[in-house]
Amino acid sequence: MKIKSKIGLFFISASLLLVTNCSSNKNPKQIENKKNGGIINISLFDPVETFDPNKILYNSDWQVSMLLYEGLVGYKSSYYNLEPLIAESWEVKEDGSIYIFYLRDNVYFQDSPCFANLQGRKVNADDVMFTFQRIADSKKPSVNFSLFCDKIIGMKDYQKGKAESIEGIKVIDSLTVEFKLTKPFTTFLNILASSAAYIIPHEAIEFFKEDFYKHPVGTGSFKISYWLPTEELFLIKNKNYWGKDSSGIQLPYIDGISYKFLSDNSLDITGFFNEKLDLIIVNKSKYRKIKQSSTNKKFTTIKTKPGLGIKFFAFSMDKKNPLTSYTKLREAIAAAFDRSKIFDVKDSNDNLMNSLVPQQILDLNAKEHSYDLSKAKKIISGLPDKVKSEIFSVCSSVKSRDSELLVKGMKDIGLKVKLDVHAKNYYRGIINERPDIFRVSMLPSFPDPTEYYALFYSKSGKDNNLAQYKNPKYDELFEASLYEQNKEKRKDIFRKLEDILFNDIPIIYVSHEPSKYVLLSEKVKNFKFRTIFPDFRYLWVENETH
Repeated sequence: MKIKSKIGLFFISASLLLVTNCSSNKNPKQIENKKNGGIINISLFDPVETFDPNKILYNSDWQVSMLLYEGLVGYKSSYYNLEPLIAESWEVKEDGSIYIFYLRDNVYFQDSPCFANLQGRKVNADDVMFTFQRIADSKKPSVNFSLFCDKIIGMKDYQKGKAESIEGIKVIDSLTVEFKLTKPFTTFLNILASSAAYIIPHEAIEFFKEDFYKHPVGTGSFKISYWLPTEELFLIKNKNYWGKDSSGIQLPYIDGISYKFLSDNSLDITGFFNEKLDLIIVNKSKYRKIKQSSTNKKFTTIKTKPGLGIKFFAFSMDKKNPLTSYTKLREAIAAAFDRSKIFDVKDSNDNLMNSLVPQQILDLNAKEHSYDLSKAKKIISGLPDKVKSEIFSVCSSVKSRDSELLVKGMKDIGLKVKLDVHAKNYYRGIINERPDIFRVSMLPSFPDPTEYYALFYSKSGKDNNLAQYKNPKYDELFEASLYEQNKEKRKDIFRKLEDILFNDIPIIYVSHEPSKYVLLSEKVKNFKFRTIFPDFRYLWVENETH
């Protein structure tokens, strides 16, 4: 799963309702001359925290890292549409318990100081083995180790030091690798398409050591030129990228991507109309205001379908304070939170959460804590006086309407509260500093309910279970959901998990990801999605010189 704020260039469903500005039908040489070159300027509302695939959890990290790395396979236009990347092809045997991948013979790691002569070398099957051994490293396993540990034979034994290699991964030759699973898993290829399975070279880990997170070495279409955390990130074209388009033209087309980190989500529109940003993604409310405004700027609009991302507030359940001592206090805060005022557009309230998982993945009619200020005040009146004297902290990575409404609701029922907004190392700060309440935005690595409910599974680890919530019955049910094959029985398990979350209240639901509007300046051509993120391999910038 990936956790990060969603306003900006992320959390977009790849099913588009309207797309314009497709490529022309000129001959390849004319097209190449027209497409090549140019820089695209875009925004992120959350800084990137790491480029290490073993540590990627948050969406801004994933959005950028997918341009720097590749896995054996990857997502195309949606979560349900895969494409071969480092692996040119694969076979599935024994009803889905064995996968054999045949690697391309022309994929090279990006040039880096970690290689002799600074030149990237060819990818081979040993790199696949190394990547998965690192995922299961006993000292520093991947934060997404749980995605693989019960699926690939021998992953657990290797992680526990009981084996010197992973039994279920076999290097057949330099370009062929075999995976043996504990049993058939229909989602295995989807997991391999996630950022957790990006292929990396051992030289990079040995050379950069603890600093690998800021010196990524992959096979992606772009590489880092410079990175100023919380300010700016600049990517340049990987001239040795293996990919070509259908006309045989080298990808990517553009020379680079300039990311600007914005702390205020109103600045993207200003930047777009001042020609400082070439592409922005806005919600329905912003889009309507733009359409109603008087502007001479011409731009292309793409509307997306609802996505798979979610926003919520979580409590630090491992702290010893009134919030964890009194479930009724958490209930009062949930009841004082008027979510209906988050969106300016009334029909956007359809995206308010009443269950953890978006409806297009799991349709549950779960119970929810509705806004009821009178009820909230009555609950508070029955709690000890020390509750009112405590100063509670609410933490967010960005100034947001939902954070302000939560704070207002808490003050309305007589609680003392302060709102802390800081972007740098936001999630690492949550893990280390443990604010009382914190805002989370999450996107699954693949579309399955377990990706969402793992957020409150005690064995997920502190990077995933940010609330540090523990409930033995919840854990038992969650583990059962991983293996239950019957759809109705599995749905019943998820309903029980919802009931536990409703009663324990480690979470305050905010919203599921609504439809968004992508605004493109006229010079941006051939815009496509690669699952939920823009596919910058095929995009080009049409400058006046073309």
